Amino acid sequence: LNSAKGPNQLGDFEACKAETVEYILLALELQPLNMPVVRMGLCVPSECANQDSFKDISDFIKKQAEPYLPEDMDIIAKVTVPREVLAQSMSAGAIIVLIVTGLVGVLWLLGMLITYTNIGNNGNFRSDKIEEKKMTWALALHSFNPIVNLQKLFTVKDGGDKTLNVLNGVRVLSIGWVILGHSFSFVFFGAVVNTQTLSTLFDSDLFSLVPGGVFAVDSFFFLSGFLTFALLISKMYPKRGMIGIVNTILIYFHRYYRLIFPLVYIQFFTMYVVRYLGNGPMYRTGWDFLNQSC
Repeated sequence: LNSAKGPNQLGDFEACKAETVEYILLALELQPLNMPVVRMGLCVPSECANQDSFKDISDFIKKQAEPYLPEDMDIIAKVTVPREVLAQSMSAGAIIVLIVTGLVGVLWLLGMLITYTNIGNNGNFRSDKIEEKKMTWALALHSFNPIVNLQKLFTVKDGGDKTLNVLNGVRVLSIGWVILGHSFSFVFFGAVVNTQTLSTLFDSDLFSLVPGGVFAVDSFFFLSGFLTFALLISKMYPKRGMIGIVNTILIYFHRYYRLIFPLVYIQFFTMYVVRYLGNGPMYRTGWDFLNQSC
């Protein structure tokens, strides 16, 4: 029973749930490239959810396609049972990333506890500034307070004529547009849903905004380069000589260590954890394919 509408339609994965039936993916692949030519979602009896049950189909397709294939290529019918893939336990990498995530969560809680209580006070009750009334170790934990960090992130300092807040705002809009476009690209280039359902998105007037993300990439990189150069000039121009050069080096170092830790965390979280957060016939295999180059 074909639970989909045709080739490259994966059907209703959730509807094929019973003790006597199993959802499988039947893929026609070119070997040795492991390149799927056609995929179909099938709801079959449980005893047929294996490679041997489709051996005759594989032999028939191979015989029909043999005159049209190069000598060093072959075509086979490959059967995958998605629920078996989804039932796999977490890898060691995923467990390590989750442990690190838990430790960061603990640091967040400790940071809020330090900020809003008297823990870590050095006895200086005359000052209202937390930097002056907390011990060094307490300030280190205070820096993890997510509430304070979010307030700093969304607070725009009024620097007068020396700032370019308008362009910073446009840059934020540009990166938001880029993220929107990339979110849709995962749907277009991955077998996440049935491809025919995407036509409903194309018919929407608002969907015309999504391809604009291509141009938002250009504007984001242009504005980022311009604003970074403006920052360098503002640090170098008032202080010529070695001081200006040192300031320039420190700016690059500051940007590096500010970004490298969240970048590495997101990279490992995407590689090891995200594959366990979704569901669907090709969710994990799709993520594994994307992670091959990592």
